[in-house]
Amino acid sequence: MLAFPFFAVMIWFLAAHFRRRWQSFFAVAVGTALLCLIEFLLWRAQFKYERWIVPQQVIWLLIPFTVLVLGIGLFIACLPKAPPTDHHCPKCFYDLAGLDPLNLSCPECGWRWTGRGSDSTEERHRLAELGAIREHEAETASLAEAARQRREAARAQAGPG
Repeated sequence: MLAFPFFAVMIWFLAAHFRRRWQSFFAVAVGTALLCLIEFLLWRAQFKYERWIVPQQVIWLLIPFTVLVLGIGLFIACLPKAPPTDHHCPKCFYDLAGLDPLNLSCPECGWRWTGRGSDSTEERHRLAELGAIREHEAETASLAEAARQRREAARAQAGPG
């Protein structure tokens, strides 16, 4: 009974793995064709072996399942791919490595770079947050060190034993 959900997940995984390439659409097409073949064979079996097999209920469940696998598979296959690394243009995936990030625009599509090293307000806010976190960590560490020194001074005053 779990074979059909596993089959759907496998088709969707292949569509996601190869998205925006012909292999993803091929995987969805093959998966949908196999489900249609199962439906056709069940439909034929109902006429040939009508005394032993009553597949009408299974067919009525498989039709919406096939449409679901096809619809979600095509949706996943059409999703845009994520940029490979953080120094690629988020719009056209042009490799911006080696270019000066200050006031950088993508040479391919003109997208303004707001990532690492740019002089954008987003980058400044991110760096300011990181600086505030580091200041807080340093302050916490100095307070912990002061508390440790007070404990050691109290032990020294109490004497041995």
